[in-house]
Amino acid sequence: MTDKIYPLKFAPIFKEKVWGGTRLKDILNKDIPFNTLIGESWELTDRAHDVSIISNGYFAGKSLRVPMYELGNALLGTRRTCDAWGRFPLLVKFLDASEKLSVQVHPNDKQAQQFEEDDPGKTEMWYVLYAEPHAKIIYGCDKKLADLYTHNNIDFSIEPLLHSYTIQAGDFIFVPAGQIHTMYGGCVILEIQQNSDVTYRIYDWGRVGLDGLPRPLHFAKSLQCIDYEKPKNHIQHLAHITEASVKLINCPYFKAHYVSTSKYFTDECSGEMFKIIAPVYGAGSILFDKTKSISFRLGDIILLPAALGNYTIIPDSTIRFLLIS
Repeated sequence: MTDKIYPLKFAPIFKEKVWGGTRLKDILNKDIPFNTLIGESWELTDRAHDVSIISNGYFAGKSLRVPMYELGNALLGTRRTCDAWGRFPLLVKFLDASEKLSVQVHPNDKQAQQFEEDDPGKTEMWYVLYAEPHAKIIYGCDKKLADLYTHNNIDFSIEPLLHSYTIQAGDFIFVPAGQIHTMYGGCVILEIQQNSDVTYRIYDWGRVGLDGLPRPLHFAKSLQCIDYEKPKNHIQHLAHITEASVKLINCPYFKAHYVSTSKYFTDECSGEMFKIIAPVYGAGSILFDKTKSISFRLGDIILLPAALGNYTIIPDSTIRFLLIS
């Protein structure tokens, strides 16, 4: 059994997007397909046609579902469960937003059920790995947006009603279900989210998709989902924080800490829940089971089984990572 309890690494699954680019190769050294606009790299996923393949150790070459079945609570933990579809509850991805994404909103769990989606709602969090000078996101909107729906006038007139923020590398953004959001382009983002692919587009800048056709919009559903109130600390600037562990968010779907250190970082997976290590700067190794270790770097996502026990992060130099549970 002990050979099966170890930090798991995964092969990426690339997604072509009309707004994608090549920065996942440039910044994260991802082996993306040549001459293809890659907008997303799914790093930890358990969906019908996209299940992560483990790349190291006993389960190498097997899908995530194999240790989920064989290990049960030893992988997920006694306080974490699969979602209602029997899947791993989170999805972790990198995004290369070379161009604008659609203006969009996600439903919460109750709304997704009301709309008979084959998925839960979608709450997510972002960490900015790279941002061009003056790169921006949209987060939230004016309540007057509802008037445009009433007059069926969703076009460029929506833009002054959207709230924009300049971002930089090291920013953390919490995006709960109901918040209108998008990226203006020029950034690479790490995203941790509920295991859901439900997105309601409100506005798509008048462009077409990869098939040459306008992508569908979802006016009525979007209007029912929008939350016009922003949560506290929805944007946090972390670039200046060193030698510290900072609690970022504790929501019903995940908890996140930011750790910046040049020293050993010791923690424990006590059996209650799995943890995810997402390095955002630097490289290092994870020491576990007293004498075993695996290396990791920026671009890797590591799943720590709930029964792993004590482990230590050993940085090559300074390392910064998100610790998700």
